[in-house]
Amino acid sequence: MNTEPVAAASGLPHRHSGRVAAAYPVTPPVDAGRYAGPRHAQSDENVGRVNGDQPGDSLPPGQQDVLRRLRLLEDAHGVVVVRNRAVDLMLHAGGKHAEHVWEGVPAPVAAHAVMFLYVDPAAVEANDAVFVAPRYLVAGPESDSLAAVAAGVTRNALHLRLADHRFDARTHLATSPGQMPDGVLYAGTGLCTLDTDAGPFAEARRLVTSPWYAPSRSFLELLDSTRILIDRNTPGQQTRAVIRSTRTLAGARYTSRPWIPAVDLVREPQNRAVWWLLHLLNQTVAGPGSLTDER
Repeated sequence: MNTEPVAAASGLPHRHSGRVAAAYPVTPPVDAGRYAGPRHAQSDENVGRVNGDQPGDSLPPGQQDVLRRLRLLEDAHGVVVVRNRAVDLMLHAGGKHAEHVWEGVPAPVAAHAVMFLYVDPAAVEANDAVFVAPRYLVAGPESDSLAAVAAGVTRNALHLRLADHRFDARTHLATSPGQMPDGVLYAGTGLCTLDTDAGPFAEARRLVTSPWYAPSRSFLELLDSTRILIDRNTPGQQTRAVIRSTRTLAGARYTSRPWIPAVDLVREPQNRAVWWLLHLLNQTVAGPGSLTDER
């Protein structure tokens, strides 16, 4: 159950329904955002089986997830694919975010949003192996800066994680939990803002004919501590997106988008505070022992 205060309108979740790639209804469905039990969690039906046991099958589901993450991290090609799929998804999510803010229904949407990413380790090569559960906020004083949004969601995530051992960002924090297969793993968190170096969204929208042409910026931290900065529709650029990453996006069997190596990305002073807040949020959502601190 979402335990956020209801006194102030701004900063509260702005709820939609469905995956980012799907069309959202104008009116949220009944019970949207309510905690509905661990319907996204890994199925327990195979735990403790004897025939065909895999290492860790007899462990509790939470520890099984950790082992499955480690197996994915050991697949050098797999993690590169996940990074690229995450970039593709964040580019699309930035457009959907701009569309929601542009339309402003049923309530004004903040220019800053949070994206929780999940991966299906059994289908890493598939086009839809990475999924997103976004959290949109109502526009207002409590959500007028990316840093304030990141800090507020982190506080709420910590409170909910301590209060409920079944904590799942998709049902506790996201405003659009999305439809995902059983067995997906938490893959990372992204912060998306429509207020970029080109100016605030309120000004940028006057210069474009569609929200999909509006600039956006996404900060992304993945389960392997890769940080990626995505500038979408930057004025003066010849490409749709400028992508900078602390780790490689190039793989022997995967052709990535053009990208720029940026080992010191998180140390750039203009964005250092945002990266630190994103790191705290990512660790809080992932849970103890799931991530490493590589500041």
